[in-house]
Amino acid sequence: MVISYLDNLFSLIGTTVSKCWTKFNQYFEFWYEFSRKSSVTAHYMVKKEFLKHFIDYFLDKKSPLKIYINKPTIGSSYASPNFGMLLKTIESLLEFYILNKIALSK
Repeated sequence: MVISYLDNLFSLIGTTVSKCWTKFNQYFEFWYEFSRKSSVTAHYMVKKEFLKHFIDYFLDKKSPLKIYINKPTIGSSYASPNFGMLLKTIESLLEFYILNKIALSK
């Protein structure tokens, strides 16, 4: 039940999270805190390839992965999105990969 909730929450990244980009820092803060809780939570994120998805999300149209091709536009001519927590989460996951000698998937 908890896993299905987490899977559902993660699946919101390409739709709901993008539509609410002015507040998406809270979404990424949740995942940052979750990744730091224990090795079990970090391993869940490794298994679900969060790192690949988060990097693709950040790179947007410049990403070679093209996971989120049809996501809503983030930002406007008046405001830019704050990717601070997303980048902090990516950093946390990279640290976990390095410390645990986990190979990055293609």
